[in-house]
Amino acid sequence: MRRLHPDRCRGIARAAVIAVLAGLLAANEAVAQLDLLQELRTVRRVRIEGARRVSTRELRNVLKTRSPAPWPWADRAPLRSDFLRGDTTSIRLLYRHHGHLAAHATYRLQPAGDDEMDVVFTVEEGPATRIESVDLLGVRGELVSAIRKRLWSKVGRPFDPAFLHLDTLIISQVHQDHGYLPRTRASSREIRPQSVVIQYEVAEGPVYFVRDITIRGRDQVAERLVTRELLLQPGHVYSRLRVERSQERLYQTGLFRQVQISTGFDTAQARVDFDLRVAERRRRWVDAGVGYATSEPFRLEAEWGARNLLGRGLENALSGHLSFTALEGKVPFQRARLQYSLLEPWLFGTRLRGEVTPYVELYDDRANPGYVLQQRFLGLDLRLTREINRFTRLSIVQRNQWVEQDVDRDASAIADSLPLSPNYQTHRLQLQGLRDYRDHPLFPSRGSLQSVTLEIAGGLLSGSSSFWKGEAIPAWYTPVGRNAVLATRLRAGILEPLGGRRTILGSGDADVARVPLEDRFRAGGVNSVRGFDENSIQSDGGLAVIEAGAELRVSLTRIPVLGPLGLEMFVDAGNVWTQPDRVRWNQFAPRVSREPLGIDDLRWVFGLGPRLESPLGPIRVDLSWNLRPVDPTIPARRDERGYLEPRFQFAVGPSF
Repeated sequence: MRRLHPDRCRGIARAAVIAVLAGLLAANEAVAQLDLLQELRTVRRVRIEGARRVSTRELRNVLKTRSPAPWPWADRAPLRSDFLRGDTTSIRLLYRHHGHLAAHATYRLQPAGDDEMDVVFTVEEGPATRIESVDLLGVRGELVSAIRKRLWSKVGRPFDPAFLHLDTLIISQVHQDHGYLPRTRASSREIRPQSVVIQYEVAEGPVYFVRDITIRGRDQVAERLVTRELLLQPGHVYSRLRVERSQERLYQTGLFRQVQISTGFDTAQARVDFDLRVAERRRRWVDAGVGYATSEPFRLEAEWGARNLLGRGLENALSGHLSFTALEGKVPFQRARLQYSLLEPWLFGTRLRGEVTPYVELYDDRANPGYVLQQRFLGLDLRLTREINRFTRLSIVQRNQWVEQDVDRDASAIADSLPLSPNYQTHRLQLQGLRDYRDHPLFPSRGSLQSVTLEIAGGLLSGSSSFWKGEAIPAWYTPVGRNAVLATRLRAGILEPLGGRRTILGSGDADVARVPLEDRFRAGGVNSVRGFDENSIQSDGGLAVIEAGAELRVSLTRIPVLGPLGLEMFVDAGNVWTQPDRVRWNQFAPRVSREPLGIDDLRWVFGLGPRLESPLGPIRVDLSWNLRPVDPTIPARRDERGYLEPRFQFAVGPSF
């Protein structure tokens, strides 16, 4: 056989490689041209066929290829081949999450116009595989329960292979919270068709202890102000959770704009070293702002403050508030307040926050259309706050008020005959509890918020008025699908006068008149029963209150420059009663009728409106309708509304 010269062999090989590369380039160019041709088209509609075990809504949520939005500012939905290929993978992964390990998805395009296409995804689901048992090997008994509560893999649940990786992380986190750095091996095996057993083998290793803590980046903040916030000290058992909580506590001091904690593990000696880096905030600040809301159409605020006074972590602030209202084409004065606050975050050497707040306030109360109540407050608040855990706080507040009040004699004839005490003082003791499980203070999507306040005034504390008061305000936030949140709220309160029968401010009820107006219950406003003016439901106040609200907050789209736009649909109900024994269940039934509401009937309101999510909080425009008109025989009131009468209100911030 004739042998080829080596140089000729190399030439043939080079020619073959060049031919293959040219073919690949031609194929890629053809694919690219096809992709470009498709991307010049747009999507008219997206359909999903063959989906029975997974809802169409859940499938659409994972797709990048979507039908065009109906909004006039929305862009047309481009038809992109990379999106289509990615969507088939997303559908397959979603089905794997539901236990359909053999699921398969394809797509096809159907012409729907000159430059529009309908996209049809076809799904072959296959059978679902479920978890029959979950075994934890090598885990000490006191940790088993904590781990099982957090595992994704649970008996009877559809099997998703991703659970193995997620559960390995959970097992590691639980062990790190107790000082261990475990090694975990996860496995699954099919014991019969569509049924698997999952096993986690854990090697816990030794307990790790804290050795050294190095602090960097300090300038004017003393080291002891940093170390006192750390929940881990040298010699302590390592805990990942305590490291995170220490970082949160350092941010809460207000002294730092950045806190980073790096962890170094010495596996030979089972020791942990921490490198803590901080960046300090400026010691002084000045803030100013202008605001608008239906309750306070014109509002000015300013604040000056300083941190780390005397190098002890003290904080003080001087703030002012000035607001005007809008009434019959005029802009009369409403409120002015000047206050100073001094905060000691570590009172008596413990993490007990102590705060002293003296203030002066002028307020014209216009809730009752019969008169304008002009009040001048001189106050002093003493507050102690203790964190029970990262979600719960308890506060004890001793409030002192010295008040002068008068009525505008030119407002109406009612003012001339209104009995009132021109001077009075109130000294009270409050116990406040707050538990906050919300995932965001301005835009919560899940969690809850509970607030309870108990208060006693007068008695041994002295003062012109004596009473006890209790109020509870719970709220819940529940996600609905991917783009909506259901927010619900309750408010209930009761107040009982004690001691003497001195009249503080005249009212239709003698017991109500014994309580200062600012301590009575009132309702109505953008954060209460919408559609009514601020404090207009029982503008003279009462001794019992019940409110309820439900609001569906739906995210719609994003407006360029302005931000995300949403829609809220709400139902509010509430009333204030002069006496608790006047509350009757038959007053609660909602009814659309031209029959006027009585003074003790519950006010029902429903409505909707757009909300724009801004850095300051949601900006809301609420349009509401009441179900029944207010009894026209009741003296002139600001809560008068006709049958199904619409009402617009504007506000910044969540309704609750």
